[in-house]
Amino acid sequence: MFTVDNAGWPQILAWVLAGTGAVFSTQYVLQAISTVGDSAKAQKASFYTSVLLVPFGIAAAVCGMCAAVLFPQINSLQAFPMIVSRMDSMMAAIVVAGLAASLFGTISAISIGTATLLYKDFYLSMTGKAAGNDRSLMFVRVAAIVVGLLPIPLAIFAPDVLKVTFLAKSLRLTLAVLVLFIFYAPNFGSPKGAVTSILLSLVLTIGWYMAGDPYGFDNAYVALVIPLIVMSISHLPRLMTSGRAMRDTA
Repeated sequence: MFTVDNAGWPQILAWVLAGTGAVFSTQYVLQAISTVGDSAKAQKASFYTSVLLVPFGIAAAVCGMCAAVLFPQINSLQAFPMIVSRMDSMMAAIVVAGLAASLFGTISAISIGTATLLYKDFYLSMTGKAAGNDRSLMFVRVAAIVVGLLPIPLAIFAPDVLKVTFLAKSLRLTLAVLVLFIFYAPNFGSPKGAVTSILLSLVLTIGWYMAGDPYGFDNAYVALVIPLIVMSISHLPRLMTSGRAMRDTA
């Protein structure tokens, strides 16, 4: 348990990439950064927040190690509830209340954000209706309920919660790559290439996960490579056009 590379460096790197990508493309994180007054404040706030998260990561690992010593025969998924069950009743109540608050806050933000995205990017464009009517409100309500209910079967029947969690992070890694393209290479690729990379990554990353990550190649690497390949292919016509223009000018 005290070996740093016990999981193997390829797996550790995959987890780092998936976690970093998830932060880049998490809706409420981007909202929080966007509400700051200027870019300098946003940069400082992001740095301070990342530093403050380090103790929480270490504390979570320590809790897992303590559970492994105290309850060596249990499933690792039961480590947290077993630790809470051995705590003082007042402290356990505070921990459970904090856990519930963080879960409900995150779930609400994601559900509302997803319903709003479906409404603005799909419902309005497909129906051609103006925003603000009664049907629009009904669509947002139904979408929020559906988005909230869909993950429940996966949470109940998932064989390995940790792997499913990092699969979700891996899927967001594709979005993070596209966000970096927007920041640093806005003219690279095409909008169709971006949409294609998202859809292709969704199918292939999940398929790779369900196949058991063949050859020890984590699904996070699949989510990382696909947008790079697709965006590069979508950029070829632009390169060919610019090459012809240069030859004609010459």
